[in-house]
Amino acid sequence: MDSIKSHKIIIALIISILLIFVIYSFQSHTIIYHLVKSDVTSVIQDLSSYGFLAAFVFMLLITIEVIFAPIPPLILYLVAGAMFGGLLGGIYALIGNALGASIDFWIARTFGRNYIEKKVPHKLRRKFDHFFSKYGTVSIFLLRLNPLTTSDFFSYMAGFSKMKYLGFIAATVLGLIPYIFIQSYLGDIFTRNNIIFNTFLLLSFVYIIIFVILIILIKTSDKKNKS
Repeated sequence: MDSIKSHKIIIALIISILLIFVIYSFQSHTIIYHLVKSDVTSVIQDLSSYGFLAAFVFMLLITIEVIFAPIPPLILYLVAGAMFGGLLGGIYALIGNALGASIDFWIARTFGRNYIEKKVPHKLRRKFDHFFSKYGTVSIFLLRLNPLTTSDFFSYMAGFSKMKYLGFIAATVLGLIPYIFIQSYLGDIFTRNNIIFNTFLLLSFVYIIIFVILIILIKTSDKKNKS
């Protein structure tokens, strides 16, 4: 019981500190504000001002993005490549993702399980737990591997299940490696040429918008068919 209470206190403290940093940075128009505005040049300048701590601040930003999602992740990966190079930038981004996913997992495991057990019927919970205990590691790996399903919602889902943490984090890291390093290397290449970089950003945002519109259209069509 004491162990559960201590876990809750530690997680709540971490979340509170990160949230205070996000709010303060945004309101003071520093690095979080520039990230939300997708101002890559200002983000790089802000990170550079931290000197040898820049890598640690960057990993903190990735962790924040994974937990709170107020920041476009694509911008962060491109900044990683531009600042630290494709290899180091990818490694730092991967560490930040692992930390963020771990916190998501333990938030769900510590705070969410009891709530789920009270609200969800036992039969449904048993099926959910059985699926993740049997296929959980593989399913998390495949979901992370697909750039369209890398959402950190699945970190919370894994935390709700009885999946073991080591299996979850191993599948997460291995699945994210291609996605993160490709974008990090793209950042290293494209930021050397402003025209190419800006074109790439524009196309990325257009792609996201088209994807969201398609999802909405598919859901609308499904509802019409059911009715």
